[in-house]
Amino acid sequence: MSKILRGIGVVITLGGLIMNNSVVKEIYLGGRAKLLLATIGQNAGTRYATCNENSLLKRLNAEDQFQPNGASDLTYNFYNIDNPEEYLKGDDAILVERGPYVIKKHTVKYAVEFKASGLTRDVGNNKASIEYNEANLYIPLDINVDVKKTNMTRGSDLKLNWFDGERQNVASYEKKMPNHLSMNNKITNISPIYQSIIGEANDEFSLILSMICTPTQIDNIFAADTKPQCTGAELNDMEKADCSCCMLREMFDQMGESTNATVCETLLDESSQVISDLSLLAYYDGGIQVKQAGDEKYSTSGENFVETLYNQTLIYSPVIQSHTVNDLLFGYPSAYVGKIVPMMYFGHAVKIMKDNGINSRTQAAKELLTGNMDDFLPFKLGDISLYTKKVGSVCLNTCSGATDVAASPLDLMCDGFAPERYESNRIDDVLLGGIDCKPYSATYATIKMCKDIDATMEMDPFDNESEKCICADGSDDYKTSGCCLAAGKYKGLDLTSSGCLFPVDGILGPNYAGRYTATGVKPTVDLGESTEALVSRESEKQSSSKMTQFVCPSKTGPGDDTLFLPELKAFGHYERFDGKQKHTTYQYTGTPRMRQTDSTLDDVEPFSSKVRGTSAQYFRPTGE
Repeated sequence: MSKILRGIGVVITLGGLIMNNSVVKEIYLGGRAKLLLATIGQNAGTRYATCNENSLLKRLNAEDQFQPNGASDLTYNFYNIDNPEEYLKGDDAILVERGPYVIKKHTVKYAVEFKASGLTRDVGNNKASIEYNEANLYIPLDINVDVKKTNMTRGSDLKLNWFDGERQNVASYEKKMPNHLSMNNKITNISPIYQSIIGEANDEFSLILSMICTPTQIDNIFAADTKPQCTGAELNDMEKADCSCCMLREMFDQMGESTNATVCETLLDESSQVISDLSLLAYYDGGIQVKQAGDEKYSTSGENFVETLYNQTLIYSPVIQSHTVNDLLFGYPSAYVGKIVPMMYFGHAVKIMKDNGINSRTQAAKELLTGNMDDFLPFKLGDISLYTKKVGSVCLNTCSGATDVAASPLDLMCDGFAPERYESNRIDDVLLGGIDCKPYSATYATIKMCKDIDATMEMDPFDNESEKCICADGSDDYKTSGCCLAAGKYKGLDLTSSGCLFPVDGILGPNYAGRYTATGVKPTVDLGESTEALVSRESEKQSSSKMTQFVCPSKTGPGDDTLFLPELKAFGHYERFDGKQKHTTYQYTGTPRMRQTDSTLDDVEPFSSKVRGTSAQYFRPTGE
């Protein structure tokens, strides 16, 4: 017996209201009421799973969650701010949509475990749910790509196993992006990572001050008329809590010549060390120009800006940045964050070390820059020293420069991109495949600064303006490739955290889809080795975010096809739209399971509720 109900199905998505005609079929099989929902039009509707053993339902509803080669297309469009400088000055942003950028995603489930479930009364069933992580591999389709047959197998326990053997092609993907688009296209928009740093510091001026002074010294600014000005040695020393970072202009004018305090606004002078550093780092990170020579200075002195300490005649801001599509999707290095955030927390690190009996600024910097302080900080740095070294392995070949870093650090430039993922068989190189190497310019500059320091100290070991460079990882890489510095002083400038790069997460996360095998006519990706690399690196990180899926309850008797647990009777699904804005759901009330059931059962309670949002893939009915 079957009955067809016709109506209008309504699904609300982020893009608005989508209406489609639906056909809902109630199919009664074997005397037991079971439901099959089928929708017509744009694939909008609900996808159901079922515990029913009928082959028809299995074929129509069951989904193999553990196929290693399941692939799907992702399409991304980005909004580009075409007038960033004018926008920061108060004009409306001119947004232009760029895309579509098409990515082929392969998903493999791993770390699969059977568990008990609170959704069944079958308390003795230790296989009532299944937990797993997902390994996602991404293949940009801006070129033609071959995909090799995976070297994975899945055992009866659903665990993944890898083996060596000859590989065959799984697929040959043809380019899907329009010819005018590539993964190296630059997108200009607001920087989320910079916004998060501003949120941590409260505002941009506080961020600048946090590079120089401790939080207490900054708070003391409002009592600077009763507290002494911090000396150079006291600044950013957590134990020096009774001095002021600087003095507000109004307070300074009232006190007249009776004070030798530094006026806070002078720290915003474009020729100051702090602003010169920030502008240069923003330039390395793809920040946009906000000021040029001849414009009025930020310091309200009435003077015009000429150049920074580094002879830059332009000032750059990190608020809006330009990054490639590749970097936005899969992550990129930041010289700005790598320098600024460690300086924000360096005073805390020094105090922690002192509290543990170690009075060494260099050792505190090492612990901070290698991630050993992360448990004590609100912002997790990780081992940015190691990350910087990895970026150097793929970017150093793009670098060149002049011999005089003091004259113009802009002559020390890493200009180009890292090799593509399809060009390497090293995991670290694959993860950094195709990144823009310009941020590594900050690291590359440490080579020449540190060599200059060595030469100066060889002539005068007691020079107060110089201090030997020390890499955070204990190496002497500053002599050859540059490094993330834990110590050093160059012409009086503290080099702590100079050259450090911070890994900014991409929209999709790290991409392990690399070559791994010999290339042919087209770039080649090996799914098996790529997945093995991901699992070896990410399993511990993802262990706390495993997904859970309910498994159908077991039967009460072996070989008895007619006797089921009560839960199994309720494991069907039924939904009926009864208007443009509402749908009717029959919810089983005899069990806490988050499932729906058939209206022919006696202990059900029908109710109607407004249609709510959707994931754009599946519509998940919810009640008020």
